[in-house]
Amino acid sequence: MHMSSNTAPIAAVIGDLPATLDVGQVANLYGMSTWALYEAVKTGKVPVQPLRVGKKLRWPTALVLRSLGIDPATAPDVA
Repeated sequence: MHMSSNTAPIAAVIGDLPATLDVGQVANLYGMSTWALYEAVKTGKVPVQPLRVGKKLRWPTALVLRSLGIDPATAPDVA
């Protein structure tokens, strides 16, 4: 994940995450644009495939964190 100088520490960010994540949240965590994430989903090259809820895409937070090498069991306040 690309961290810029104005990015909050990861512990603070993951502590505020809901049980499922939207496209913008996942793109931010993976350090990519939403367009690049949509392309990765279409080609099957995203680390965690999303769930389709109507026309929306949602990702289970715990699976995304694990794909980033973060254990949700030890992360603060992750649903």
